[in-house]
Amino acid sequence: MDLGREFRAWITDVKTQRTFNKDELLKLLSRYGNAMSPDIKEKATIELLKNKIIRNPELPRKTMLESCIPLMQAQARSDFETALHANTSIPNYKKMLLNPADGSLDQKQHHHKGQQRGKGRRQSYSEEGQNKKAKYQDQGKGQNDNGQKSGDRGGHRGGGRGAYRGGGKGRGGYKGQQNFTKGGQKEGQKATFKDKGGVELMSFLNKQELTELWSIAKILTDEDFDEATDEGKVDIFLERLNNRPLQKAYTYEKAKTIILDVIEDELEKPPTAAIKRKVKLWTTRTARASGKETLQFPKQAEYVTDGEMSLIWGELIKSNKDKAIEAAIAFALCYVTGARMGEALALRYEDAELKKDESREFYSFHIRSSKTDPFCKRLECLTLPLTTPHAIPIALRIRSMFDKNKRGFLFPLLKQNTSTATGFIQRYAKKAGIKKEISAHSGRVSFYVEGRRGGQSQDELAHTLRWMPGSTMPSYYERIHRETCASGAPTVVAETRL
Repeated sequence: MDLGREFRAWITDVKTQRTFNKDELLKLLSRYGNAMSPDIKEKATIELLKNKIIRNPELPRKTMLESCIPLMQAQARSDFETALHANTSIPNYKKMLLNPADGSLDQKQHHHKGQQRGKGRRQSYSEEGQNKKAKYQDQGKGQNDNGQKSGDRGGHRGGGRGAYRGGGKGRGGYKGQQNFTKGGQKEGQKATFKDKGGVELMSFLNKQELTELWSIAKILTDEDFDEATDEGKVDIFLERLNNRPLQKAYTYEKAKTIILDVIEDELEKPPTAAIKRKVKLWTTRTARASGKETLQFPKQAEYVTDGEMSLIWGELIKSNKDKAIEAAIAFALCYVTGARMGEALALRYEDAELKKDESREFYSFHIRSSKTDPFCKRLECLTLPLTTPHAIPIALRIRSMFDKNKRGFLFPLLKQNTSTATGFIQRYAKKAGIKKEISAHSGRVSFYVEGRRGGQSQDELAHTLRWMPGSTMPSYYERIHRETCASGAPTVVAETRL
């Protein structure tokens, strides 16, 4: 057998893909490269791959295998991807593919399983039943490095309550911990293989998947990836990501934040404004190009009434979780002042000033950064009345916070992450029995709706909500919430229908 056929047989073997060691791949590449004449292009590619593997021995098996794609002809690549699909369709095999190719994690898992088997033989029937749950919990700990999630109740952060909670749509899917989605499968289900034209289909994006893709883009670049500009590296990364289609178009839109997180980690510095625009443009275009059948965007945030706000507030406070309580206060601040959630989470104690006006007492918060005014040239402020009765006791909470702290963020645990705040709000809104499309933006929507019902004009609310002059947002709010607003003060849309 010549070395070309040997390489093809080795890399397309299903068992080899999930069990090989990096040294085996290095030896095979060395033999394959030595058999080539110096003028063959693939010889230089092999040397590049060998250097990358030597410098990064902890890369997952899957990443190392995909780095060999440039050496494959069409039929070999088809066989390779078929074998890879067969492995990724079975959860246990997928774990092995995601293990480091140096075999370090395999040894730990095998040793652990041996201990479990020995322990099981020494147990009585009743002891085995009592310790069964603890056993699977221990096994789950050994799998967390692979981005896998145990289905046990009370698992790791982002998992929530119950097995496979969230279906890939909760926070865990975006924190690098893998959740099963509707397109995936749980342990014990029959593995099915669907041909997607030779390209592996990702049902969601998480940090681990994207970090692997960055490594692949780095390996497969013909020119020196390290010498490219930051924007050039991002272009190469996005081009590679184009070959990994997602099942739902809205995932591209939601993935913008996690893509920027990976770029920041890999570049070791915050992405520039140009890179942010590039990623935003890519996510938008890719979502639109995916077809109407899969184009599904999140619904517009709905307004909440005083009663619904009280229910959500009560559930969040009752949880006794520090982050949930921060989310409750931030959401209430948006509801009372019309602030964006991002603006609320960026507030600091130093930004506030306690003021008195006749019989009124209120906090005036200076907004350091706003979506429509990044450097806050207009010195905008939020006003939170303390003497005015609110639907929720936010004034008491804010007073208590200022009695205990003088510097730092008002909501340090949320770390200015609007997605985290939204996750808590949506979860406890459902727990309160509210079936509306609630998000962190619902507080701002409610402020506008109640303002229009109270007779305020669009211009007045546009100024209060810090929309730029000439913004189309007031008209957009009128159109989206026209039925809500029409029940109170007549709006532009309602007037045209009279």
